[in-house]
Amino acid sequence: MPITAGIAFADRDYVRKAIETKAFVVGKYTKSRVTGAAVLPLAMPIVEDSAVAAVVVSGIRLDWLQNRIVERGLSPGSAVTLADEDGTVVARVPLPERFVGTVIPDEFQRLVHADKPGIIELTSQDGTERVLGYRPIAQPRSPLYVSAGVSTSEAFAPINRATIVNSLGIVLGAVVSLLLALFIGNRFILSPIVRIGDVMDDWR
Repeated sequence: MPITAGIAFADRDYVRKAIETKAFVVGKYTKSRVTGAAVLPLAMPIVEDSAVAAVVVSGIRLDWLQNRIVERGLSPGSAVTLADEDGTVVARVPLPERFVGTVIPDEFQRLVHADKPGIIELTSQDGTERVLGYRPIAQPRSPLYVSAGVSTSEAFAPINRATIVNSLGIVLGAVVSLLLALFIGNRFILSPIVRIGDVMDDWR
């Protein structure tokens, strides 16, 4: 969509960061000044003679990102959450209308900024008990937090409740949730960002 004359982006945090770092930047949850839609902004600086001469700005519409996750399909009781570096949710399945644009509670912020991916069993914000695999933010390689949770009741209901079998089921659910978080992070987030970054680099 063409940008109307007079619309400026110099005050946006992601533009300022691109100018400061002279590097490609993935911003935070933002309402587009062009379309009014919620977006994940991207900024690519144009560096000439060691100085930033201009910044190319683009973005990923969050409704598009949301649809990409929905198309992936999830088992009953499962959930996927994507959030920016402030912990603001940019995509969520299920219940996006309830969670997108809200901030992840303080008790879960430690997962967003953890040192490495991990697995944890918890009660999600929607009240469902899940085994959660999470991938924390690690700029610039992984600019978004990704979590994928498997409902313990849905996943383990068919399993024989014998101790050993049940334990194996929990381990399997944990591994699946972690792999799902890593898969979604790579395929549905990093790949589109890299492709858009390449296009912005060509514009530059």
